[in-house]
Amino acid sequence: MAVAWLTAFLDTAAPEAAATEAYWVAVTGWPLSPRRGEDGEFARLEPADRDGPVRVQVVDTPPAGGMHLDVHTDDMDALVEQAQALGVEMDHTGQGYVVGRSPGRLVFCVVPHRSGQRPGPVAWPGGASLVDQVCLDIPRESFDEEAQFWSRLTSWPRVRGLTPQFDRILPPPGQPLRVLLQRIDDEDGPVRKNSTSPATTARPRSRGTSSWADGSFGAP
Repeated sequence: MAVAWLTAFLDTAAPEAAATEAYWVAVTGWPLSPRRGEDGEFARLEPADRDGPVRVQVVDTPPAGGMHLDVHTDDMDALVEQAQALGVEMDHTGQGYVVGRSPGRLVFCVVPHRSGQRPGPVAWPGGASLVDQVCLDIPRESFDEEAQFWSRLTSWPRVRGLTPQFDRILPPPGQPLRVLLQRIDDEDGPVRKNSTSPATTARPRSRGTSSWADGSFGAP
């Protein structure tokens, strides 16, 4: 059993979908693929050179934070059993994937093996950027349990941050997304997407982003 790839799915209600998708296309420099699904609800952000780790989905009711993770594996049964052993109830949809919620109630899907090649940075005037990280905001009371869950599910090490506010789940080389864990002041509540982060950038703040200094930005 191995986690072959992570995909961040941005889940958006129909009235906000067009604006949200246009925002991420502009920020990442990755165009939107042709839509698929019965109602055209799915699409990918497609890097020019390799494989993208970000997809979009139009949903009736977005989950907390507006995102879920797809965990790709070469052995779905084993990874589902691993999640169950960690105390997670898994829903076999009968559609080729299995849905669960982390201890902090973040939705994730276990899906069949699909690895790819990590894309390279996108060049902009004065610099370059790459979406290579998902940040999860976790209430302080459930932080350790949530961090331990993601490390054990993926078999990727949990690395302590330079400050108590942050830890990382560090993937092996070639993986497209790291997972940054941020301890927030809320005592309780669901885990939420904070941002998807560029590795480096010199782009201006013209898209309504919150911060470039630490490599993080959040959608409006």
